[in-house]
Amino acid sequence: MIKLFNAEIYKFLKRKDNWLLFASIPILVFLSVHMFKKSNLSLERNNTGFVNSLNFPYQIIQEQLILAINILILYYVTNFIIQELKNGEARFVFTRGISKFQFIQSKIIVIALALLLFYMLIFIF
Repeated sequence: MIKLFNAEIYKFLKRKDNWLLFASIPILVFLSVHMFKKSNLSLERNNTGFVNSLNFPYQIIQEQLILAINILILYYVTNFIIQELKNGEARFVFTRGISKFQFIQSKIIVIALALLLFYMLIFIF
């Protein structure tokens, strides 16, 4: 199972589109800052919609990242599970004696780690 998990992480890191998605994080944060700056001009400081440095991570998750995370989940599931099953690459995994449950479980763990990394990078930037 650990070899399968390591192979899945290797396949995840090998793909250039995953690196492109992670490189888009600063752009997403920059656009969010720009949008919140505009909305803050029309709000008072005591309004609950006013965004400052203390509630910015909460606001960005609440307003923009829900959609981004849903899109990423759909993208990762279709790319990692469905395409591998369609292309026949999964047959090679199944010939090594890996069950379908272990195959799907390793994919889900890699997707969950990718989303966790996405969240952590949002808070860093």
